[in-house]
Amino acid sequence: MNFCKLTLATDLKGIQRRIPNLIDAQMKKAMHGWHQNILPKHFKHGAAQRYKYQPRTKRYQNRKRRMGSPPALVYSGESKRQLSMPLRITGKGIIKGRFQASNNIKYFWMRPKNHPNKPDEMKRLRKDEQDQLAEAALQGVTGEIEKMRGTANIVVQ
Repeated sequence: MNFCKLTLATDLKGIQRRIPNLIDAQMKKAMHGWHQNILPKHFKHGAAQRYKYQPRTKRYQNRKRRMGSPPALVYSGESKRQLSMPLRITGKGIIKGRFQASNNIKYFWMRPKNHPNKPDEMKRLRKDEQDQLAEAALQGVTGEIEKMRGTANIVVQ
């Protein structure tokens, strides 16, 4: 998921070698923020409207209604439990988060013809959430550069 591009508009003389690691660290923090604060919203009532999920079949909706109408992306609760486990975040330059879910929820990642793309739905961001993550990354990068250099002028695009 891409959520922001940072443009550094300041003199980085003397600290340019540390900038990639600093940005990577802040992007990893942003990914943790997504996992802790935004991902849980996908498993609550109203998520289908909030994140514009693909409509489910009438048969599926009736089955869920008989179960007491669990929220979107929740049927048995196993996917929510598995995907809420800590992420393994790796990378330099391109930061990736990997769910450490067991094969018990492999159906979540499968995409038979005419079925909703659940992984895509789960990773969707609203504009305000995207802005929130970008702002957190920006503040982290700005703060670290200011500690190293003095004052930094950074633009988010």
